[in-house]
Order: sequence, then C-alpha cells, then structure tokens
Amino acid sequence: ADTLNHRVLGWRDATRFANGARADLVVGQPDLFSTGPNTPSAATGLWQPSGVAGDRAGNLYVADTGNHRVVRYPRPFDSRVQAPDLVVGQPHLTARDRNQGQGETSESSLSAPMAVAVSPRGDLVVADTGNHRVVVFAAGSLVSHGPAAAALLGPPEALLSSPAGLAFDAAGRLWVASPGSNRVVQFPPAPT
Repeated sequence: ADTLNHRVLGWRDATRFANGARADLVVGQPDLFSTGPNTPSAATGLWQPSGVAGDRAGNLYVADTGNHRVVRYPRPFDSRVQAPDLVVGQPHLTARDRNQGQGETSESSLSAPMAVAVSPRGDLVVADTGNHRVVVFAAGSLVSHGPAAAALLGPPEALLSSPAGLAFDAAGRLWVASPGSNRVVQFPPAPT
C-alpha cells in the first residue's frame, strides 16, 4: 500500500525483486505516474490505502482508509484492467460516507479501516480503526456490496483502541495490534 500516493503497487515475483524495479501492477490510479487522492469510482478511487491482504483465489483486498471502506480486486495480476468487484463498509462502489466515518456505526459500516486479513477459512477481517473494533465478514457474505458483519470484536471484551494491524498465526489465532491501548490482543480461531 503506497498510502500517500493513493495507490497499491504489486510485483509478480518477490524472489526476483531488485531495488528500483518497476511495479508490474498499480491499483487505485489509472497509471504508475498519477498520485492524487480519489473519491470512490468503479475503476480507480483509492484514498490513503493502508492495508492489503490476499486470499487463496488470488483476490486482493485493500483497506481504503480515506474512503471508509474495503475493496476487493479480483485476481489483479490476471487482468489488464484493475477495477474492484466488491465493496465492504459502503452500500456500493461509488458511495462515500458523507460524514467521513463519523456517522452511525452499524454492522455494515466502517470508519477509517487500516488493516485487513483473510482467515484460514476465507473470512475477511477488518481493523475498523475509527470505530475501535475488529469486524469479521463471513466468506459466504462476500458476494454483494455492503455485507453485514458476522462478528464484532472490541470493547469492552478486548479493550481495543484504534486497532491498526492484523495477522493470523499457523494455529488460526487472530492477533490484533491496538496502539491506542498499547497492547496486542489475541483471539481464538474462528472468533464469534
């Protein structure tokens, strides 16, 4: 995630990467030379992306922090056109919370998400930073825009404050970096 250039860059082969190598992929901008912030659209539209994750099918999930959403790019290395096919946190791809994430908090809204991860069973997990929680979207719900969360993790159970990092370990446990509460919190596999 190239946050301040409002884009995500990708290289096909990490083992052959060399300093200064030109990116093979750009999402969020029309080309490698554009860098302005974008409001949501069907083709571009990233604004301060801060986290990325891939799933087993090769799809790319991007935490589009400034647009208060997560977008999915289907198998981006297989296509010349980089357009998202799913949005989480907003009702459709061109929507942006007019209150800039300060509106109503619900099971389908996000506020400044900063990190994403995909669980071993394919669920999408989002650090909903502005709402001080982690939101889990079941794999089966990731078929239409604006899905509702299957689980919410956060206060008062875990005392999360501005969660900003997510990772799964080999046992399927979820680790959450919560800088606002100066801690890292571990959740068991398949949290509910």
